Amino acid sequence: MDSQKRIQRVTIIGSVINVFLSAVKIVGGTLVKSSSLIADGVHSFSDLITDIAVLLGMRFWSKAPDDEHPYGHGRIETFITMFIGVFLGGIGVFMGYEAVIGIIHYTPRDLSWVAFGVAVFSILIKEALYQITKKVGQAVNSRAVVANAWHHRSDAFSSIPVALAVVIAKIFPGIKYLDQIATIVVSLFLIKAAYDIARSSFEEFMEKRDYIDLSELLAESKNNYPKIEGFHKVNVRRVGAARYVELHMQVAPSMTVADSHSLAGKVKADLIASKYDIKGVIVHIEPYED
Repeated sequence: MDSQKRIQRVTIIGSVINVFLSAVKIVGGTLVKSSSLIADGVHSFSDLITDIAVLLGMRFWSKAPDDEHPYGHGRIETFITMFIGVFLGGIGVFMGYEAVIGIIHYTPRDLSWVAFGVAVFSILIKEALYQITKKVGQAVNSRAVVANAWHHRSDAFSSIPVALAVVIAKIFPGIKYLDQIATIVVSLFLIKAAYDIARSSFEEFMEKRDYIDLSELLAESKNNYPKIEGFHKVNVRRVGAARYVELHMQVAPSMTVADSHSLAGKVKADLIASKYDIKGVIVHIEPYED
């Protein structure tokens, strides 16, 4: 199965599960009058937004390079990843804000074991969905899919305060602000995860150098092709899931243009065949001076 189909399948599965969990939480929260469970259900429904973003974005970022986009369309995936990071951060901020408001305007409520059961069920399902989606994202080298996996985990995180509040409230009925305090802690975790996701995408937009170690590959090329005297000024840029390499290859000043060009083609082929998802290589030829 190719990468696009794997992404599509795991994202559609996630969407179906999100709709199901959202309905269960909202109906269950309404029946037992649990506002926190209803809010958790709304959060589950919000996961659909990033699922749709991944499905739509994938149709564009997977397109092959063309004359107007020689580096491909991978930056669309970068944009989708940043969108998910910002969206996830917004959820974390909103959860924290609601928790603070809940402390300021505290109203005691009778928490039901039904809410606990639904919350635990959600935690187990969404954590499993996180693991599956993350595995696919890493396998196809898609940061957008990995970011969407974190959005699934944020739903599992948001169910934790509901479950904890029910248990502690049943054991220590006099303790206040359980739900709110747990929610604030979870919101901080979400904001941190969102920051890491959005930062990596922003750095890619700013053309930050991708620090992968090509020294072993280049040393192997130098050994395989004795006419290569050395490499330097090796730069790697990332465009979505793909990488593009620019480097300077040093050869003897007496080498012909045709021979040096042929040698550069072999180095390029070796780098593209490596495990680093390198899609393009530019080799600048330099005369070697001891």
